[in-house]
Amino acid sequence: MKQCLETVREGRNMTEVLAALNVLAATDSEERDIALATFYDEWKENNLVILKWLRIQAIAPREDALQIVKSLIEHESFDMTVPNKVYAVLGGLTANDFGYHSGGQESYNFMADQIMRLDELNPQVASRMAKSLSLWKQYKPEIQEMIRSALKRIADKENLSSDVYEVVSRSLSA
Repeated sequence: MKQCLETVREGRNMTEVLAALNVLAATDSEERDIALATFYDEWKENNLVILKWLRIQAIAPREDALQIVKSLIEHESFDMTVPNKVYAVLGGLTANDFGYHSGGQESYNFMADQIMRLDELNPQVASRMAKSLSLWKQYKPEIQEMIRSALKRIADKENLSSDVYEVVSRSLSA
């Protein structure tokens, strides 16, 4: 871990630095916290690099992935009106099979809440995020029911956009 931290601090190229940050992001260590803070401080003015920083944290295979994502959406670098930041954080969470499903119903309810929030800001982005729930029948029955419940919550929302309604209704009828 110390070598990874050193690479984040002194790495010669972004590929090495991001690889080291990926390794550390999956750990529960002091080096992780130092590396993430160091990287952010160095690159906070570069939006493209910060997208990587956000996604690395969201996809880290950790049981507390949901809590990490909740803190990321409150971070100064996150903006719900910027689609690429939404894809980095919320898309990162849904791509993180271990971390996403470790949160159980709380994860699916959180995603439903974010989709409904996004629907008011950008229905196209919200519908893309809703697609992450559309494969619910691939999971074991307990998970299917939790995701189906989250989809129903979205479907029941008043003034749901046609973009999100189409994805959710298709998912529920599949």
